[in-house]
Amino acid sequence: MFHSPFGPKVLEVDCPEEIVNAINLYVEYGDYDLSIFPNLLNRDFPNIFLPKEFCEEIGLTSFIEMCGVEYLKENLELPDVEFDGRLYKDCWVNRYTEHHLTPVHTHDGLLSGILFLKTLPVDDTLRGVLEFIFGESNDYCFDRWRPEQIEGKVLLFPSWLKHCVYPTQSLSERRTMSFNLR
Repeated sequence: MFHSPFGPKVLEVDCPEEIVNAINLYVEYGDYDLSIFPNLLNRDFPNIFLPKEFCEEIGLTSFIEMCGVEYLKENLELPDVEFDGRLYKDCWVNRYTEHHLTPVHTHDGLLSGILFLKTLPVDDTLRGVLEFIFGESNDYCFDRWRPEQIEGKVLLFPSWLKHCVYPTQSLSERRTMSFNLR
């Protein structure tokens, strides 16, 4: 399903449950060294970069690239675009707990995405909420969009589209996986 809350479209798809489960198991029980991963956007919480071999083994790379091809076919009117294994760039898991946030930013590459791995209950505040930002604020059109956050959902969007995550207030973990396509 494509959402068009403002100029650029955002593709929403369901990630296969076995992929979501495999990523969560890797994050919780994997053998990795957090000290080797970069501190993205100077945030004070763990980012776990997933090895490409692992992503290929669980079918994540193919799934992400198929989503990218679907996005390109629909939005750039490129009907002949095919999955060829060269779109995937990188992916990492973000583990948010109390007071963690992600400032407004963009990504590198052509397309980027977010996979919701663990979500928190939503209330009438912005706590832990993802927000996309496009254009400038005015009275006649929307410039912000807060999609529903559902475990297993993927949102795919142009890498230049600004977005942020407001501070969480929960001791429970909010977990997402972010990715980039070339």
